[in-house]
Amino acid sequence: MQSLRFLNGQCSKHLKSAFQPIQSNLPHTCQRGNWSYFCPPLSLRSNSLIAAAQGGDGCTSPQGHSSTRDIAQDDTVACASSSAIQLERARPDRTSTHETTKELQQTEQHPLLFWPNILGYVRCLLLLGGYVLTFHSPTAALFCFLANLLLDSIDGLSARYFNQTSTFGAFFDVLLDNATRGILWSLALPYGLGSLFLILEMSVLVATHQVANVSTGADWKGALARGDDAGQQPPSFVSRIMANNFRTPLGCYVIVGLMGLPLWAWGLQFLPSSNILRHPALGAVLLPGRVMAAVVELWVLSKHFGSLLCQDAVAAAARGR
Repeated sequence: MQSLRFLNGQCSKHLKSAFQPIQSNLPHTCQRGNWSYFCPPLSLRSNSLIAAAQGGDGCTSPQGHSSTRDIAQDDTVACASSSAIQLERARPDRTSTHETTKELQQTEQHPLLFWPNILGYVRCLLLLGGYVLTFHSPTAALFCFLANLLLDSIDGLSARYFNQTSTFGAFFDVLLDNATRGILWSLALPYGLGSLFLILEMSVLVATHQVANVSTGADWKGALARGDDAGQQPPSFVSRIMANNFRTPLGCYVIVGLMGLPLWAWGLQFLPSSNILRHPALGAVLLPGRVMAAVVELWVLSKHFGSLLCQDAVAAAARGR
């Protein structure tokens, strides 16, 4: 019993001398007499000693104790139990935390279920339907292709409206655009010449999205327009076309020519002669936009090939050292 009281008193002295110099900088103190006992977090082992020295609640001591040496062994045991209860209450509820995390994960929408990507799935069905209906009902196929192009103009707006932009969505959108134009060109031109357009556009897709994966994410258009993937500025003509992600009068005209000319060429082959889409004037309006788009595509490819050759030259120089 005497040993326990002596140990209790020594611990109290050490705690008092250790905490007293910094008590003014601490956020929470437990008043006792003319000085303050610091109440550390319950997870600290010294908390049980403080609680034992102060009588059970970790902050206030029972009336009649003028010093920690007056605390009996039974009080020490009781205070240790109280400290254990407080420590258990202070411990975070892992079950509730796990449930909350699970609820948050359930509320988070997967990128595959983003509204812009759902519109892309509908575009896939419309593209397939248009291809099949071309040989049976060209007018119905025309509506499928037009609906496909209409959704292409809406998915970007929906991505910004719902704040659901994603790298997958940006790639998926361009892939669908290339597939739509490739199918239209393949149906419109004889002898497989339409595949040349598909090869060109797929090559540009690889070049632009390799840049996107390295440095710019979904903002591959802005990266090419600014030239910030390798520090090289594009020609002014290309910058004007691609400025603000093609959302300028010139950029919109180029996109209309890029998307509209293959549809016009397809209509020449499959639509009745009375249909307005077969009018030569429409093709004359769309052709310059497609030519300007081809200039941008060829610049992108030349830039990409130059970057690859530069990387090979640097690697060869490194091996030769």
